[in-house]
Parts: sequence; C-alpha cells; structure tokens
Amino acid sequence: MLILNKTDLVSKEELEKLEGVLRTLQPDAKIIHSVRGQVNPRELLNTRKFDFNKASASAGWIKELTLGHQQHTPETEEYGIGSFVYTRRLPFHSELFNNWLHNMPENIVRAKGIVWCATRNSIALLMSQAGASVALNQFHIGWLRCQS
Repeated sequence: MLILNKTDLVSKEELEKLEGVLRTLQPDAKIIHSVRGQVNPRELLNTRKFDFNKASASAGWIKELTLGHQQHTPETEEYGIGSFVYTRRLPFHSELFNNWLHNMPENIVRAKGIVWCATRNSIALLMSQAGASVALNQFHIGWLRCQS
C-alpha cells in the first residue's frame, strides 16, 4: 500500500507520471491519494491484504535483477528524472539565496540540505523543498566551530 500525500498540489499529468514510477517499483501495491495526510483508517488497518512474499517478489527492483537489461528503459530516461549533489565551502549571500528560493526553477522537484549564509555565522539552515513547498529551520552551530 502506497499513500501519495498532497495530491491536491500537483496536476493530473504529474500524478499519473508519479504513479507510473511507483508502479515500476511495486506494481501490485494499492495506491491511495491523500490531502494533508487525511486517510480513512479502514483503508489501512486490518485489511489482511499484505503478503510479504508476494510484495517482495513483485518489487520492480527484484524483476530488474532477474531480467537484467532486457527491454528496460532506465527511469532517468523514461520519466526524465535526474539528481545531483551541490556542495560548497563558502556561505551563501543571504539576500541572493532568499531571492533564489522565491524564484526557484519549476523543474526542481525536491531539494534538501544544510545551508549557511554569510550574515549568520553561527546559524545553519535546514532546507527542505518539495514542489512549491519550502521550509527553512534554523539551528545554532556554535558547538561545531572548527578549532585550529
């Protein structure tokens, strides 16, 4: 069983694309759409529908291992998914980073990490972005200072 939350924030086409990826990984799973985490507990509890052996044997990655590369299109090509890791030792310019957050490219689906800004030397920002939703939480990093 897979729960797709915040389905009200994506288009029908985006939701279908996501379901396609999930069907590749777990083709027999029941997919439940939810908004703000609201799911009828009866759809989840005491359904007696879970069969570990069937679920683990039907997983897309297991089929991938047994089929090898026969007639397979990698997900990066099939769904246009890519990823990268951005690292930098210098802190960001606070105003420029803030402007970038408010004008983030639409093709960035998910981003997360720790950000340092030059105007806040003892504060780190934990950034978490999914679609249009961006959250920044700060924490004090004075105890992490390097000693030479």
